[in-house]
Order: sequence, then C-alpha cells, then structure tokens
Amino acid sequence: MSDVDLLALVRKEINDNPNPPVLDIAFDPFDKLAVELLYVQAEALIENHLEPYREKYRSQFEDPSLFDEIVTYHKTRINDQIRQLVADCREQAKEMGYDCTEYDSSENGFVN
Repeated sequence: MSDVDLLALVRKEINDNPNPPVLDIAFDPFDKLAVELLYVQAEALIENHLEPYREKYRSQFEDPSLFDEIVTYHKTRINDQIRQLVADCREQAKEMGYDCTEYDSSENGFVN
C-alpha cells in the first residue's frame, strides 16, 4: 500500500472512531496558567488518543514521519479550537459587563 493510500486509511479510521477524545475541563479563561495547562492537557489527550494508531500504522509508512504529520494536524486543530474557545469566553464576559482588564483570582475571578 502506498503512503498516500495508507494516509487516507489512517485518517478515515481516526475520523470514524465512535469514541473521539473529549477534553472536559473547567477553566478560567482569564487565568494564563489555567489556559496554558489546558493546551498541555489537550496535546496529551491527542497523543494518548492517537497512540494505538501509531502502534498499528506508523511502521507501515515508507516515510514514518507522515504519521507524525497526522499527529501535528490534530494537535494544531485542537489548539485552534481552544484558542477560539478562550477568545469567545473572554468576549462573552465582556459583553456581560465584566471589567476584564484586570483579573483578581482571590475573589470571583473578575474585578467589577
């Protein structure tokens, strides 16, 4: 099987997985450390989710780095989704009237 055909097969199998990874974590979009931790947890989730595919398919590629490109694609995709989620959360807080220019983690997370 060519690398192109194998790449299509792996992507289809990943996309058709009935149990996609779910990142179910509460976080404060104004806490930089919490947001960074969210990125780290998301990348670990992707790595763990793709590990069975790595074990099954990576060695079958003539150029095994092609499998690494699949992992990079999924990491980039989830990072883009997180970036948008954080921006949306911050925007929603501003629309609700919170003064988001200053963050105070000792109280409710917002300074009114």
